[in-house]
Amino acid sequence: MKRNSTFLIILLVILIFFTYIKTNELKETRDENISLKIKIDEQNYEYEKLKNKYRIEYEIRNLVDIKARGIYDALMSSDIDYLITEMAMGILIDNDKITFENGNLYSFSEMSNKYSLRQRYFELSEDNLSFITGYEVIVESVDSIIICIMEFTFQENDWKLSNIYFDV
Repeated sequence: MKRNSTFLIILLVILIFFTYIKTNELKETRDENISLKIKIDEQNYEYEKLKNKYRIEYEIRNLVDIKARGIYDALMSSDIDYLITEMAMGILIDNDKITFENGNLYSFSEMSNKYSLRQRYFELSEDNLSFITGYEVIVESVDSIIICIMEFTFQENDWKLSNIYFDV
């Protein structure tokens, strides 16, 4: 009988010890699950934030692309009246040139050859107030491709051209 009681006590101690270990493992697993759920929530938040940023950037890209093509056409045809409406504050336009705030000059020259623009890149600033876009300008009967980089600034609830660069 004493032997059975000793055996039962040992069995009870083993059972209590095993239960204690499993309870601790379960608690650690629950804590890890909570930690992982928090990380998943953080990742989902970052994903949604990034997705929203790219959605906004793409919507602005669509608006600015149409505007940039109109501006380029106006530059090639020297349509000063149209350009005045599309330029950022601080840019000077006269009959033969545009002077940008940083001193960059664009001189008007009419282009009689057909051309096409192909957008190659675009980037919206972190503060969503400036936008840079780059185009390849493919001109009929010209062997080289012209690169046109346009910078836009958000002013008066509209995107306005603030600078333009050309490279051949």
